[in-house]
Amino acid sequence: MPEFTAPLKDGALHQLRILPFEKGRNFRDLGGYATSDGRVLRWGRVFRSGVMTYFTENDRKRFAELGVRTVCDLRSQHERILEPTILDGTGISQLAWNYDAKEVSLSKYFKRSDFSAEVARSGMIDLYRSLPYRFSKQYAQIFRSLAAGSVPIVINCSAGKDRTGVAAALVLSAFGVAREEVLEDFTLTDTAVDLERALFEHTTSSMALGDDYEFLKEIGHAARAPVIRADRDYLLSAFEQIEQSDGSIEAYLRTKLGVTDEMLMQAKLHLVAESPPPQF
Repeated sequence: MPEFTAPLKDGALHQLRILPFEKGRNFRDLGGYATSDGRVLRWGRVFRSGVMTYFTENDRKRFAELGVRTVCDLRSQHERILEPTILDGTGISQLAWNYDAKEVSLSKYFKRSDFSAEVARSGMIDLYRSLPYRFSKQYAQIFRSLAAGSVPIVINCSAGKDRTGVAAALVLSAFGVAREEVLEDFTLTDTAVDLERALFEHTTSSMALGDDYEFLKEIGHAARAPVIRADRDYLLSAFEQIEQSDGSIEAYLRTKLGVTDEMLMQAKLHLVAESPPPQF
């Protein structure tokens, strides 16, 4: 990955974020976004992804070239057993946690008897409101890793959309990336990966849906579409909950995740570069 430090100005440059893995899922670079202090996030430092179980040999070579030092896997232990990430012998630090997969199950938010697209969308919004708090321990560790310079880092879950999407949004927001740009990065999932296809492609995959997986395969496309889509309103609902509960993203980072000014300063040393003057 070359050291390209131009801030993202053109929507077409979004395509530079999507790394061309043959059997990757939603693997993207968070570099290139302009920060609030007039600088830019470096390319090749923070990546976001879905499962990396199905990498081809070419994919493994490409991954090795990224020089990744840390993989932060936000999936449950059950998900990791079903779709393991094989990094043995690479020297890469793997961060993972054991928790009940039901914590991210949509069954908490709907009854199958009255399931519809509207119910699914409402359930997703409720899920997103909970994610910043259900995964505060994991998100805090991401920021500790960034401050320690344990980069390049890959943050991943199953689809690379929900748990990872909130994590990526928090990282971008911490460095002052504009809210609209954060939302655009979130919705880029719908361009980067066909999650509808992925839902049916691997029988061992649960797409982080647990017991809801088979149910969603059985119903029609229109009814399950809200679960698959990266709807900007989902991420907005997470932000709204943070602002209602903690007052601001900055306060949430400080009080819920323990991110200090010193940690952010250290992280910037590893992640932020001066923005070059525009070329005419």
